[in-house]
Amino acid sequence: MKKIRGFTIYFLTLIFLCITSSDFAQIRYADSVIAYSSEYSSGSYSVQQILGAPDAYPSYGDFYYAWASLTSDGQREFVELYYNNPAPVSS
Repeated sequence: MKKIRGFTIYFLTLIFLCITSSDFAQIRYADSVIAYSSEYSSGSYSVQQILGAPDAYPSYGDFYYAWASLTSDGQREFVELYYNNPAPVSS
């Protein structure tokens, strides 16, 4: 389970770091959650943990301040996020 959560943290961090092709210094972070499949709890491991700048990456492991799904392999999981300043993803 720790390995799955660590991978999830890494994967989500890559998704949230949207950098425009014209300005590599401008990093965007998600502002709010639109929808999600599940969360481990409403406090620690909640879907709200993925908003803003990453606080778990580049470390990996079972962190209470990162999002985790309710089950480790029970279903497909998703998180849909809202960005105040959307831009195309280039890397």
